[in-house]
Amino acid sequence: PLKPRTLDLYGVLLDKQILPVLGAMPLADITADDVDEWHAKLLPYAPTRRAHTYALLSSIMRSASTGRHPLIAENPCQIPHATRVTRRFEPKPATPEQIAVIVENMPDKYRALILLAAWCGLRWGEVSELRRKDIDLKAMTVRVERAVVWRKGQPTVGTPKSQAGVRTIALPPNLRPALRRHVAEHAMPGEEGLLFPNAARTGHLHVNTLSKTYHRARRVAGRPDLRVHDLRHSAATMAAQAGATLAELMARMGHSTP
Repeated sequence: PLKPRTLDLYGVLLDKQILPVLGAMPLADITADDVDEWHAKLLPYAPTRRAHTYALLSSIMRSASTGRHPLIAENPCQIPHATRVTRRFEPKPATPEQIAVIVENMPDKYRALILLAAWCGLRWGEVSELRRKDIDLKAMTVRVERAVVWRKGQPTVGTPKSQAGVRTIALPPNLRPALRRHVAEHAMPGEEGLLFPNAARTGHLHVNTLSKTYHRARRVAGRPDLRVHDLRHSAATMAAQAGATLAELMARMGHSTP
């Protein structure tokens, strides 16, 4: 039960990093030394991809070494901490004032999107799949039940990243006027109408389209480092500063574990 993009990633990691070196070897012949030698040369300048590749090989070997009829005696992937990734970039949350400047400098049709991302912590795939039926401006809630991912240039709608991603989020009252105006002026028609359609109003908005104007707006706000995904970090930080408990933060952000 894997997400489509996870399947795509595993296919690339297998074809480009694992199979060229280890693919022709019988499982039982692959030793810990073989894995260590392979890992020592693996993607030295791409630590995240390196960790993902090692994790995939370890998972394959773990499956082969467990169960009723194991194919090998033990998992040869025994390198400590090889699946950990040390962040090169530590996101710095935006302040409410910086968010306000970014919103002010965005095209009118994208302002509500920035507000939802920055105050409610929605992932890009979640916010770009929102439809009219998901926003309740009387109860001031947004329901997250779906997310969109892009595969080979085409959008695919599925469930959020994890089961915890299916959630109802309380909207800050100060967002009501902007959201009400956006729904009236920019959302596609009908209950299934996308809140943030592409320029042609034919389907989903791609993050690259938003980036063209977002990069300019973040520079005006003095935050040229602030990625779109960092708006989610900003939302979590502001919720914590407002007194949210860990359980409340997890529920709001759609996290399965602390």
